[in-house]
Amino acid sequence: LAAAAAGAGTAIGDLDIIDPADRVLLEGGWDGAPRTAEPPLAADVLAMAARDFGDRPALEWGEQSLTYRQLDDRVDRVASALLARGLGQDRPVVLFLERGPDAATAVVAALRAGVPFVPVDRSLTAEWLGEVVAQTAPGLVITDGAAPAVSACPVVP
Repeated sequence: LAAAAAGAGTAIGDLDIIDPADRVLLEGGWDGAPRTAEPPLAADVLAMAARDFGDRPALEWGEQSLTYRQLDDRVDRVASALLARGLGQDRPVVLFLERGPDAATAVVAALRAGVPFVPVDRSLTAEWLGEVVAQTAPGLVITDGAAPAVSACPVVP
């Protein structure tokens, strides 16, 4: 208020109303360190973890365990395959997978490739799956082999 009163001809938007200590928090983060870069994209976090924690367990599901490096390699292969099939921002992929490592891999691969994905509940009937495919016009359906046949796009187990 004192700044507003002192500068009678100053526009409100030009007043510096933030306390210097608060400005440090706002501009530098809560730890006071200056922000030097944008936060990483979700798809890049796994690659960073693979670099930093390569042989540590990243995902455990039942008896199966994948290290960060193994998971990152799987994600790279699937992301490359999605792009090789011509999928992109305008051609989503339907994920008809049971929960587990394959589903996790497919989700992160779609993010890494920049491909929209539509996770589909495995309890859907073939009719409902056909409706999802008709409405989303995916370029591909990824399944673990148990998906009903859909004629509108390729199905890859």
